[in-house]
Amino acid sequence: MPAILSVWLLVVFLAALLVSTASAADYYVDRSNANASDENPGSKERPFATISAAVKDLKPGDKVIIKAGEYRETVQFKAGGAADKPITIQAAEGDEGRVVIMGSDPVTDWKHEYGTIWQTEWKHQFDGHFPNNWPDVDEYAKHCEIVFVDGVPLKQVLADGVLLKGTFCVNEKKGVLRIALYDDQPRKNVEVGVRQSGFIASGDFLIVRGLKVMYVANDHASFAMAVGGNDNIIENNQVLWNNLEGMRIGGWRLTVRRNVCNNNGRCGMSGSPQNSLLQDNITNGNSWRYSADWHDGGVKIIGGGPSNNRIIRHIACNNYSKGIWFDSACKNNWVEGCILDNNVVAGLEFEACAAGNNWAVNNICSRTRIRRNGLTEQGTGGGILLYESEGTHIVNNILVGNEGYGIILAGGARGAASGPKAVTKNTVIMNNIFADNGVAAFRYWVWSESLDAIASNQMDYNLFSPSQARRVMVRMDDETREQVWLTLEQWQAQRGQDKHSIAADPGFVNPEGRDFRILPGSPALGAGTPVDKVTVDFAGKVRPQGKTFDIGAYMAVGE
Repeated sequence: MPAILSVWLLVVFLAALLVSTASAADYYVDRSNANASDENPGSKERPFATISAAVKDLKPGDKVIIKAGEYRETVQFKAGGAADKPITIQAAEGDEGRVVIMGSDPVTDWKHEYGTIWQTEWKHQFDGHFPNNWPDVDEYAKHCEIVFVDGVPLKQVLADGVLLKGTFCVNEKKGVLRIALYDDQPRKNVEVGVRQSGFIASGDFLIVRGLKVMYVANDHASFAMAVGGNDNIIENNQVLWNNLEGMRIGGWRLTVRRNVCNNNGRCGMSGSPQNSLLQDNITNGNSWRYSADWHDGGVKIIGGGPSNNRIIRHIACNNYSKGIWFDSACKNNWVEGCILDNNVVAGLEFEACAAGNNWAVNNICSRTRIRRNGLTEQGTGGGILLYESEGTHIVNNILVGNEGYGIILAGGARGAASGPKAVTKNTVIMNNIFADNGVAAFRYWVWSESLDAIASNQMDYNLFSPSQARRVMVRMDDETREQVWLTLEQWQAQRGQDKHSIAADPGFVNPEGRDFRILPGSPALGAGTPVDKVTVDFAGKVRPQGKTFDIGAYMAVGE
C-alpha cells in the first residue's frame, strides 16, 4: 500500500475515533454571577448570562445547568440526544423551582391619574390568534394581556369607563395601560406579560428538569412551556399563572412526572402523547381566565388518537372545567389513583373515543360542579363523563358529593372521516362507591346510536349510599320529555343492572375531611368482584388481601 494512502487512512481513522469518543460538555448559566456573559464559553467560572445562549448547538450528552434567578427571555431550540446520551436542561442542584423563566417585565414608571387608577405607556400589539371556528365566550378571550400586582392577577376589562378596583385596561389607540388598584398606594411589584412564549424545546431524548415558567402572555397558538419529541423526560417543573396554555407535551414514550401546572388561564397541561407515563403531576386552579366547552381544564389529551398512556396519581382540583379530559379517538389509556375534586363539568371525561377501551381505576372524583350557561346542564356536574366513548371500564372508583351525578353516559354518535363512529356503549361500571351525589348516581343523556346501545352497558357490584339508592338513575323520557327516576330496586328489576350491588353507608373514615378510606367492618369489604387488571388499591396495597375483593378505591384501614 502506498505510504501516502496509509497515512491518509490513519488520519481518517483517528479523526473518526476522536469524534466518536468526544466527551459531552456541561454548560452553566448564572445571571447573578458578575462575570456572566453570553460571550463566555459557559464554564462554571465564566457562565452564560441567558439560557438561550446555552442551548445553541447542543450535542448528545450535553448538559445545561442553570443557577437560580429570573430569566426574562423566550427560550426556544431544537436538538437531539441519544438513548445513552440524552441532552439535559436543568436547574442546578438545590435550585429546582428557583430558575424562573419570566414572560413578564416589571413596570415601575406609573403615572398616577386619580384615586386607585395608574397609567403607563403600552407599546405592544398582541394578536390572540383566536380560532375563527370557535364561538366566542367573551370578547376578551381574543386578548393576551395579563397584569399581576403583588402576585395577584388583575381582571381585564375592555373599556376605560368600566375600570373598577382590581382590573386593568389596554387602550391600543392611545398606547396606554391603565390599572385600578385596590387602594391608592403606588406599587413597585407590578408584572406585565410582554413575551408570548416561555420555554419551547423540540427533539428526542431530552431531559427538562426543575424549571419554572410564569406570566407568559401566550396566545391560542403558543404555549408557556412546550416539549415535543420522543423519549423525553419532563420532570419537577412548575408552569404557573400564564395567559392560556401552561405545559404542552407531544411525542412517544414520554415520562412526565412531578410537574405542577397551576393557575394557567386555559389549560394546565395539554398534548397528544403516545405510549407515555404521566405520573404525580398537579394541575389545579386552571381555566381562570378563559374557559370554554372545547379546550380547557386541568389536563387535555387530544388529537391523532393518543393511546396507551398511563396517568397515575394525578391531582386536578379547582379547575373551571374538567379535571382530566381525553378527546378524539383516544384509546387504551389508563387513569389510576387520581384525586379529581371541585372541577366543573366533569372530574374525568372520555369523549369521542371509538373502540376506546379506556380504564378509570381507583380514582376519587368528588364535588364536580354543574356548568351553567354553557353545555346543557344535565350533561355536566359528573364525577366521570363518557361522551360518545366506547368500551370504557370504570372500576373501583369513589364518586362522592358531585353536584350532579356520579357518572354521566352521554352523546349520540360522533362521525369520523375514517373508521367507526364514536358511540357510548359497552361500558363496564364495577366495584365503585356512589355516595351523596346531588342528582343521581347515573345519568343517561343519550340519543341516536348511544340510546340504542344502552343495553350494552354493564353495571354491577357497586355500593350506593342510602340517599343515593333512592336515586340511582335518571334519564329523560323519550315521549313525555320528563325526568324518569329509578331507585336501586327499580333499577335492578326494570333494567337488570346492579344485581349484586348494595345500598349501605360506605363507612368512610372522615368524609367531611375528605378522607375516603373505609373503616373495618364497612359493607364495601368483600362485596366486589375480582377484575384481573386491578391489582392494587389507591394507596398501592396489593389487591386482594384475602379471598374476597373490596368495593371502592381503598381497602379497609389496617387491611
